[in-house]
Amino acid sequence: MSGWSDTGGLMFGMVFGKTPFAHSISPKKTFEGVLGAIFFPCTAITLIFYFVGLYTDGEYAIKMPLFDYVLLSFVCSCLAILGDLCESFLKRCASQKDTGTIFQSMGGFFDRIDSMLLMFPFIYWYCL
Repeated sequence: MSGWSDTGGLMFGMVFGKTPFAHSISPKKTFEGVLGAIFFPCTAITLIFYFVGLYTDGEYAIKMPLFDYVLLSFVCSCLAILGDLCESFLKRCASQKDTGTIFQSMGGFFDRIDSMLLMFPFIYWYCL
């Protein structure tokens, strides 16, 4: 889910992004990108998982009501954005542009997993 949130934020931010969002923490982040990071997983990905769970009897995706999928994707998208902002804040405090050299073109290793840091504990709690 976090990858879809990052993808939606990047696509919406590049196409529609004009209004800065948390400029001092993450200069390239825009309000429109944040809306895309929430909107994209809440629509496309939610519907895909819902119908896959519905028509495969829960074999490939959990069979849950649509409301649960929408709620879960909305909360996870918000937590993904918050995790990204927290990681960007730590980078700014350490005066670092990237968090490593493994995925240098994408900002480093922790930029790939930052949106999962807050999301996974929530999903674990939700599943319990």
